[in-house]
Amino acid sequence: IVDQTLSQIVAKLDPYSAYLSPNEFGRLVSESDGFLSQLGMMLAPTTRGVIVREVDENNRPGGVEQGDILVEVCGVRLEGLSFVEVVSMFDLCAKSLIPVGLLRNGQRVTTRLRKPFNQASETIGYVAQVTDGVLYIHIPRFVDGTTLFVRETLARYPNIKHLVLDVRDNPGGLVDEAVNLADMFLEKGEIVRVRHREKTLDKVLVARSDRVEYSHVLTVLVNTETASAAEILAGALQVHARAQIIGEKTFGKGLIQSIFPLKYGGALKLTTGEYLLRGEKKVHEYGVLPDRIFLDGESLSQTRAAPKRSKIIQLAIEWTRHR
Repeated sequence: IVDQTLSQIVAKLDPYSAYLSPNEFGRLVSESDGFLSQLGMMLAPTTRGVIVREVDENNRPGGVEQGDILVEVCGVRLEGLSFVEVVSMFDLCAKSLIPVGLLRNGQRVTTRLRKPFNQASETIGYVAQVTDGVLYIHIPRFVDGTTLFVRETLARYPNIKHLVLDVRDNPGGLVDEAVNLADMFLEKGEIVRVRHREKTLDKVLVARSDRVEYSHVLTVLVNTETASAAEILAGALQVHARAQIIGEKTFGKGLIQSIFPLKYGGALKLTTGEYLLRGEKKVHEYGVLPDRIFLDGESLSQTRAAPKRSKIIQLAIEWTRHR
């Protein structure tokens, strides 16, 4: 009843504000944490503590079962820690095998989870070399580790002269990761402007010249489901004429969503501001209009299944040759 009442109240604020139940909040934090996703489990806060709500059957973490309650991570007792602090313990642990204490049916159980160093996880991204000089990277969502994943991928392919970044069907995620990724490609200038409701001064995030890590040809693929942080990346690269954008007009979601955790485990997701591109160009409700429209109907899954035969990738290659 409480969950339903809060949902109805918050839903009246605007279309994007929402109340998150403990399960929904747990899924949001777990999915946003790329490291935790690689461990193959989804956590959720409850009145009994942080529990393992789901385990990935295709990437099952050893010794962990659905319904287990976490009591210790890396030698640190979790009593009194917030849900976000518990999740961060997995990232902060310096050991290659993370010691984890669990409570299962009232009995204490201990196990060790292998830390997934430098894994090109499906959660973070997908990579395919199209030709000797063309590399394709699909980013399904911006999570903790996305920028590092792209950086390490480019380091493995030093001879690449054309990078195709695919953010089709990408709903957004962590804006900081999108900004940091844009910073890898931009020498200078404004990446995005943060305009909060309650503040008169904007926060401007700019590129740093010492961070340029790839200076060759760049293409970004977008569609109608490209939203939020993914639109910030595509839009910032477009206004700086750093990348060619190919695909369909993007979704148009540029509002700032802030999460306010509640004591009993749920959270409020409230709209607190708006993201603007250089020149105060709006993203919200306007989206990003591609430099080249592609309406062939080739889906993301078709591109990933056969990148060397992909029509949209071939269009990117051909268009670059004739520019």
